[in-house]
Amino acid sequence: MNARADIPWSRIFAEGTAVVASILLAFAIDAWWDERQERVEEQRVLADLEEEFLAIRGVLAEHAAQTRESLESLEAFLREFETGPSADAGLVVEATLLEMLNPQTSDVGNGTLE
Repeated sequence: MNARADIPWSRIFAEGTAVVASILLAFAIDAWWDERQERVEEQRVLADLEEEFLAIRGVLAEHAAQTRESLESLEAFLREFETGPSADAGLVVEATLLEMLNPQTSDVGNGTLE
């Protein structure tokens, strides 16, 4: 008749504690796994950005060299007008016009950067 004495409270408490602990452990493992996956993704993005920035640096160096060539051509063109036409005046004008008709542009917003 002593129903209260027949209930194994210590066992219920132990099982409840084990259930709560296992749920908390599962949450901790899930959070650790998510953080690990984010670090892997971050490292991949950083490597891709480094590769992209190096490629962009190369493109910009090429554009800088072509811009220097254009400036040299324009300077030669201007010298032709300052000193008077020479035998090569037609070639200088043609080369300068070709340089001016082919402007260099750079679009650095591509790939991982976007």
